Amino acid sequence: MHTRIGIARIGPKTTIVMTTVVMGITLVLVIGGLPASSMNVQATNHSECFNAGQSDGADHPFDASRFDRCGKNYQDGFLKGCMDAGHSEETCQSAEDNQD
Repeated sequence: MHTRIGIARIGPKTTIVMTTVVMGITLVLVIGGLPASSMNVQATNHSECFNAGQSDGADHPFDASRFDRCGKNYQDGFLKGCMDAGHSEETCQSAEDNQD
């Protein structure tokens, strides 16, 4: 007696369903997983840059090199720290503008 091992025939409907399921799972893993880690990095960078700007604004000059790395997050923090220290918005913006 011979045992026959073969590959089951898969019809076009089964192939379409399986392809859709596999693509759906892949999209959930890739698209669902990456933004969470990217958002975490962005949130950390945002917080670190904003906090550094706020600290500098309170009692240090505007750091142009840090601004180059952080952008608006650092600038917003600097403005807040400077104004929290009792300076006017115009004075704080002037400190930003006077940096080379």
